[in-house]
Amino acid sequence: MKTVDINFIVIGASWLLVGMLLGIGMGAAHNFALAPLHAHINLIGFVCHSVFGMAYRHWPALKDSPLAPYQFWIFVIASADHADRPLLHSDERAGTADDHRVDRRPDRRGAVRRDDLDPTPARVTGAAARAGQSVLISMPEKARAACDS
Repeated sequence: MKTVDINFIVIGASWLLVGMLLGIGMGAAHNFALAPLHAHINLIGFVCHSVFGMAYRHWPALKDSPLAPYQFWIFVIASADHADRPLLHSDERAGTADDHRVDRRPDRRGAVRRDDLDPTPARVTGAAARAGQSVLISMPEKARAACDS
C-alpha cells in the first residue's frame, strides 16, 4: 500500500472538517451537549489519522511493511465505529459534575457562599437521580436568614 500516508492525511482532514462543522454548529446553537463527540472526532479522527499519515510520510520504509494495510483498515474502521462512544456513555457521566453542587453548607468561616442565597431548593441530578431517587435539599438556616433580611 504505497499511498497509505496520503490516505491517512486525507481521512484526517475529512474528520477535521466534520469536527469543525460540529463545533461551529454547537457554538451557533449554544448547545454543547455534543462536546464529547466533538472532542473525540477532533482527537481520534483528525489528530491520530494525521499523526499516522505523517509517520508513514516521514519513514517511507513503513509503507513497505506487510502490516501497513492492516493497520490502516483496522484504524479507519475502528475510529469510525467508535465515534459514537462519547454519546453512548455521556449519560453515565452526566450527573457527576452536578453531584458536588448540592453541598450548600457554609464555608469553614461560617460565611454563606453566594450560591446559598438562592431561595429555591436544589434538586440532586447526579447519582441519586440515576438511582431513581428524587432528593430535595433545603437551604441552611444561615442562607434562609440572609434571604429574609
